[in-house]
Amino acid sequence: MDHHGVVFKIIGDSHPGSHFLGYVKYHPDEKGDRRLFGQTCRQNSVVSKSFGILANRPECYVYSDTLGCVITGIPRDDIALHYSCRHALVAIHEDPGPVADNPGSVDASRD
Repeated sequence: MDHHGVVFKIIGDSHPGSHFLGYVKYHPDEKGDRRLFGQTCRQNSVVSKSFGILANRPECYVYSDTLGCVITGIPRDDIALHYSCRHALVAIHEDPGPVADNPGSVDASRD
């Protein structure tokens, strides 16, 4: 999450020194349908929509040598919070707490 409350989904393993490449996954929006990190936000699941969401944030546009094009990303110096899904899953596995009674999908429950 950046200092503006925008949550990026980081993609790929190769990133320029100035940014982590990714797209907007959640962004603050008073008319959004969910709460995340204490704010009302809207979910984005279309990668190309990130360009519109970040239209007033040119610092979030970066050229990727690996991809050969301009893509969106979070400037490394604008990271406010790093949320790791892997760490969260380990914590849930160790102490399921309030999610213990939620059934997992068939694929997630297989050994």
